[in-house]
Amino acid sequence: LSPVCLGSLRRAASINAEYMGAKEAYEALGSMGNDAPLACLSSKPRLIHDYFKQLFCASNQPPIDSIRESIVMSLSAYIGPRGNICSQLSAQHCNLLYLESPVLIPEKFYRLKHMVHQRLKVKTIQCVFLRKEGYSGLEPALHRVVGEVIKAVTEESVSFVILSHTELSESAVPIPSLLCIGAVHHALVSRSLRSKCSIIAEAGDVSTVHEFCLSIGFGADAIYPYSTFRLVQHFFGPGRDQQNISQEHIPNSALSTLNSYIKAVHKGILKVMSKMGISTLPSYKGAGRSSETAKAHRG
Repeated sequence: LSPVCLGSLRRAASINAEYMGAKEAYEALGSMGNDAPLACLSSKPRLIHDYFKQLFCASNQPPIDSIRESIVMSLSAYIGPRGNICSQLSAQHCNLLYLESPVLIPEKFYRLKHMVHQRLKVKTIQCVFLRKEGYSGLEPALHRVVGEVIKAVTEESVSFVILSHTELSESAVPIPSLLCIGAVHHALVSRSLRSKCSIIAEAGDVSTVHEFCLSIGFGADAIYPYSTFRLVQHFFGPGRDQQNISQEHIPNSALSTLNSYIKAVHKGILKVMSKMGISTLPSYKGAGRSSETAKAHRG
């Protein structure tokens, strides 16, 4: 499905993917002034990500630590169930997977999704609700997702929960990935279950650096932006066959563009993290270093 189904503008998403992937391998830069209206004041539909702004530390220096202090900043992290940090080290503390980046390429994501392991279980939960239910169906669907995650962790000993947007149709519309990530993260924290599993977002509404950073800041351990990857395949792959990426295969013509796009996302995430000083991904994950510009109310 195109990004339009997921609430974003196809043209904006395609320009973003083209600039970051095909041209500069760097996040697009803008002027010092931004006269675009705030999402809460805009008359146009906006993604939920647009209602949040990134926080800065109380410092006058620009966020250049990701360049100047690159040797001590990192996007790598271990994901999986954590053992009790107060107990003696044992084999249970080693049931983790090492990721060099929170942005998963198709090959790594599908290996994780279909992993068969005695101790590490994976479960995919669809974050959709019925279109006919309208706005009133969103909150119950969100509670349903949270309930399924809690049940999977407590009763099925699931170690990796994948929050997915893939089962969309004319009758099923997506719950914003940021809502699902934040709700699941805080539900697990409140029940002292957060260290038992990792949250993987198979998101169709994540494409910009800002959206990646918000997803990580709200609790996602890793992100697979399948819709953006399909855009890269659509514009730069032979024959524009969107099924290739969903089948774990990336044509060579699109591979270099995809790698450039991921490289640009990495640079952008490090830049945002450096706004709070020298940081690593585990210290930024789930920290919620953003603030909403307004609280929307629908009558």
